[in-house]
Amino acid sequence: PPASGAAGATGHRSVRSGRFHQLLSRPSVDLTELRDLLWSGAPEDDPQLRAEAWQILLGYLPPVRER
Repeated sequence: PPASGAAGATGHRSVRSGRFHQLLSRPSVDLTELRDLLWSGAPEDDPQLRAEAWQILLGYLPPVRER
C-alpha cells in the first residue's frame, strides 16, 4: 500500500508536539518540565517548536515572556 502515514499525519500535531506547544505557550516556561520533555528528544514534526524549546532551555531565549 502507499505510504499513507505521511499523508494521514498532514495537519495533525502529535501528542508530544501538543505537550511542547502547551508548555511553550505559557507566559512562564517551567524549565524543569521543559528539560523533562526534551530528555526523550524534541518533536521532529515541528522544527520551529523544536528550535524554540532548545533555545529556551539553553538560555538563548528567556523563559518568561513579557507581554
